[in-house]
Amino acid sequence: GDKRAGRPIVVAVDARRGALYVQSFGDNAGDPLSEPQLLSVDEAAASLPASPLIIVGSGGPLLQTSFTRAGQESLLPELQPHARQLVLLAPALAPMHPVVPLYLRAADAKPSSAQPLPRRTGP
Repeated sequence: GDKRAGRPIVVAVDARRGALYVQSFGDNAGDPLSEPQLLSVDEAAASLPASPLIIVGSGGPLLQTSFTRAGQESLLPELQPHARQLVLLAPALAPMHPVVPLYLRAADAKPSSAQPLPRRTGP
């Protein structure tokens, strides 16, 4: 509504381990102002513009705490769409780009070594 006018939207997803996946969008929510990034909470807060923002996503409360500590204003830090509403909207939205996974962090699981473990024989 009126509070949205002219404010960038910052999507912050909790990446765990004190980190956030963060991306900022302009007046048209489809226009990115930044690339998606994996940042610590304090790095994310420091990277945001000094103007009032709308922060949304599962990492919103974490980011807002750090952001407001720096004296900035933010709105809606706990706003997250419910999957039910997204399903209802999906048929009306034309895809802007093909959907592909985006990995900002290396995998936690490591492939096994080329050497298999020796098998135990006997009792």
